[in-house]
Amino acid sequence: MQPHKTTPEKTSSADFQAMLADHVRDPSKPAPEGIEPDRLAVYTRLVRNNLRSFLDLCFSDSSELADRELWQHLQNCFLIEARPESPFFNDIPAQFLNYARSRESEEKLPDGILAMMDFETALLHAETAIQPLSDGHWDDNTTLTWQPAAKLTHYDYNFVDSHLASIEPIPSTVLTWRNRDNEVYYRTISGTDLFLLEHFSQQQDTFEHILQSLQEMTGGQSQDIEIWLRENIDGWIKAGVLFPESSNKNTI
Repeated sequence: MQPHKTTPEKTSSADFQAMLADHVRDPSKPAPEGIEPDRLAVYTRLVRNNLRSFLDLCFSDSSELADRELWQHLQNCFLIEARPESPFFNDIPAQFLNYARSRESEEKLPDGILAMMDFETALLHAETAIQPLSDGHWDDNTTLTWQPAAKLTHYDYNFVDSHLASIEPIPSTVLTWRNRDNEVYYRTISGTDLFLLEHFSQQQDTFEHILQSLQEMTGGQSQDIEIWLRENIDGWIKAGVLFPESSNKNTI
């Protein structure tokens, strides 16, 4: 009786893709069979260069202030060790930032540069977040909410006042947002603006309720409070930071 011949099992599509992805991340790992070496090398180079270019674009200012050799080393290690697999390309910068934060010793970027990287991911968030549309109309009892694209972040450093040219060890609070014309903005926030925006970043509220609270705190003796509050709320609504809720909601 002749023994049956066996044929080698074919590599499944999932295994092939996993092997290809591992090789692209780390070319020292074996490549899947069936791809010409020259074509594989071109594909690997394109994928890795595109990812590096995307990260350099998203972190265009912080990368300029970082040690170039360390920056390139972190990008390469990120591909190999962190294995970014998000289906959303815009998630990758935040993953790279988290990876950079996890490094220690000589692989650790300075805290000021990590802070600026956080700021640049906030700019990307402002550019891509889905926001409800609004005509900007509101009254004293309209519920006002924080727009999804806006972020108010406290840093131990100040890089905004130098127009991102340098990093100073001075605490700052930075607002990043996208206006109703889809333009992205940022600025440092302090004083009464900080008080108002911190309030709205944590909860919904109405002009009437905030005014009553402020009048109770001051004994209701100053009409200037109402003028200031109305002008500031209206300004932040027009800027696109606050959203007047209505029954007809669309998104952009």
